[in-house]
Amino acid sequence: MVVFASSLAYAAIGTSLVTSIADDTDTSSYGFPSATYSNNVLYIAFTATSCASGQDCGLGVDVVAAVESVTGAGLTFTEIGTPGGVVYSTNGRRIQAWRALVTSGATTGAVTVTMQTGTISASMGAAMLEFTGTKTSGTNGADAVVQWPTNSASGITSLTVNMAAFADSNNRPVAFFSHRANESTTHDTAEGYTELWEGMHGSVMMGYMAEWNATAANTTPSASWATSASGGGFALEIANASAVALYRSVGITATALESGTGNALTISGSTATFGSGLSTNIGVGDVIEYDSNGDSTIDSLAFVHG
Repeated sequence: MVVFASSLAYAAIGTSLVTSIADDTDTSSYGFPSATYSNNVLYIAFTATSCASGQDCGLGVDVVAAVESVTGAGLTFTEIGTPGGVVYSTNGRRIQAWRALVTSGATTGAVTVTMQTGTISASMGAAMLEFTGTKTSGTNGADAVVQWPTNSASGITSLTVNMAAFADSNNRPVAFFSHRANESTTHDTAEGYTELWEGMHGSVMMGYMAEWNATAANTTPSASWATSASGGGFALEIANASAVALYRSVGITATALESGTGNALTISGSTATFGSGLSTNIGVGDVIEYDSNGDSTIDSLAFVHG
């Protein structure tokens, strides 16, 4: 017979691109293409706005306005970090980050990005990302985002956003970058990042990229590009769902952990159902010995698996 001890098991965080925007139209609102959104799932939207040289976007010449709201498909997003996000290229470019998580009401539809009242943007670069395996507590997914550092510089061909040490080694980084050139942006392959989205446009010259690291709590997400230009970056630490105790075999004992006498057992496919509950220290790796044909003789084995 076997005995068990508990260990902590974590579900891996997963992410994917839901939809995106790369639009160089001057306007006060932009729409993500219609997509299907789910309850109890964390959504992160990165938005990048601009004001062209010599243009008055509502706050003065060459001054970029901020996104005021991101809403739709049963979701109302909350801005992450300092209101207005990170501004770079003097006052001409801006990146913001937004989160949403609901327990009911998420649906299929378009999410609209709306500029602050009385303003426009000269363009929009935006990525809508979906995360699973994260914490779901806190208002609108507040506990799923641990830190939100930013960085920016001028006359550069690469940029790193330095993050603090992660609160948990099972948490994962995601980052968004934009820069003032209509060209490709290279994600950080050296540190194991995967590109989630890349976009660009030429009327207001911009390049965008979102990346994440699925395997490590890396604190230095970065991006690079060919042309020396102003650029900005916004990174997030995404919190893994709380660990649960999982019992696994670790030793040998001479006695059974449970006796089946008087506790009816039914096996259907890969599921074993007992008439009454078992001890909580029984789990993955344990073996069930049972009588498969009702002749009062133990003749079969089944292993508990996860």
